[in-house]
Amino acid sequence: MYRSKNDFPLSDVAIMTMFVSGYGTYTIPIGPNLLMSGTLPEHLNNHITATTIERRDMSVEVSERIIDGICSSAQISLISKAKISDVKDRIERGKRIFKFNSVKQPKDILDLGKTNFVTGSALMSVTKATYDKIISQFTEK
Repeated sequence: MYRSKNDFPLSDVAIMTMFVSGYGTYTIPIGPNLLMSGTLPEHLNNHITATTIERRDMSVEVSERIIDGICSSAQISLISKAKISDVKDRIERGKRIFKFNSVKQPKDILDLGKTNFVTGSALMSVTKATYDKIISQFTEK
């Protein structure tokens, strides 16, 4: 859990995923000045029972890069507490730093959820091969 002096905007892509040195880092703003971030090794895809939560202050420089990433992750919508006057510059900087997949057909993904999540569960467990197939079917790099 990170606290920042800068306000984080929210993107229509809630979770940013970054891979650094074999670890996947999953980041989501949870408040104007709070960022939740978790890290898992890429090869690990089974359930973990122990979780450690640490609170840290984020430097202004790092939070600026995260804000750039959040701005560049947005597919359609970006909201923030205050107007982001340099949003176009932030999007361009974020695109140079972060790489995101783009959704080909958002409606198809929503339809997939309607047909495969009929059990009332919000999650569906799939093999890595099935996950890779779904990702390649609905996204483009």
